[in-house]
Amino acid sequence: HGQFLYDFNEDIEDFEEALNAEEDRKRGVRIPSTAYLVEGLFYREVVRFSEQVERYLDVFGRDKVHIIIFEEFRENTKLVYEDTLRFLGVSTEFEADFRVVNPAKTVRSRSLQRFIANPPRLIMPIARRLSMVGWLRDAVKKLLDRYNVRESPRPPMKKELRRRLLKEFSAEIERLSRLIDKDLNLWLDEEFSDSTS
Repeated sequence: HGQFLYDFNEDIEDFEEALNAEEDRKRGVRIPSTAYLVEGLFYREVVRFSEQVERYLDVFGRDKVHIIIFEEFRENTKLVYEDTLRFLGVSTEFEADFRVVNPAKTVRSRSLQRFIANPPRLIMPIARRLSMVGWLRDAVKKLLDRYNVRESPRPPMKKELRRRLLKEFSAEIERLSRLIDKDLNLWLDEEFSDSTS
């Protein structure tokens, strides 16, 4: 939701309101004019991981699919990275840089961001010329991003909303847990919050 807000796939800032808009959106209503991935706005469908994982396991076989749980990756990035290299049959000797390179971010001015994403027709010829000069385009984008984009952790989900979603998705989480043979009980904890809405 936060990423979609940032890049204009979403226009409803409150996550709960965006969830409430899903049925309208499935009927083609309340879809942002700037949406590039309408299916991504069906948040409840996107998180039905068990269906997606089961398809992968059926098509490729369990021994050819390596599943990484984000919380494990975040807590022990180096170990998960090395496990992935071993799964791929690649040397674990390479020392990777594990700094965060794409943090959660927001824009200071949605109007400026909209202008950057969709410049008015009058300046399109200039924008096209600018895009042909790669280094200049990159410099302008970097300057605008420095001014308009800031790192901003995602706000925590409202407790009542989290309770409702846990109730709604508990069977899904349990099914996924059985399917991948991993304990995902942490996801069922009402106090657990990773601010990834």
